[in-house]
Amino acid sequence: ATSTIMAPGSIDLIEEALNENRRFFALEFFPPKTVEGESNLYPRIEKLSRQLEPLWCGLTLGESAEQALSIGHTAQSVLSVDMQLNVT
Repeated sequence: ATSTIMAPGSIDLIEEALNENRRFFALEFFPPKTVEGESNLYPRIEKLSRQLEPLWCGLTLGESAEQALSIGHTAQSVLSVDMQLNVT
């Protein structure tokens, strides 16, 4: 089972899209296992979120919750991408 912690405003984003009869989606990323993978992840998050315009991006909590929190924080604060952490 997967549990998602909805970011503040996520419900509002969904309701807005539904009211406007727009299709919507979110992108999901998995935490990388290497430092190099993490440095490659940020440009991918930025590029895909700019090109595809998802309502938010999700990050599955992997082996390290600390790493996932750090990636989510960086994506939100530096890349201005709405992020959610998903617990599986």
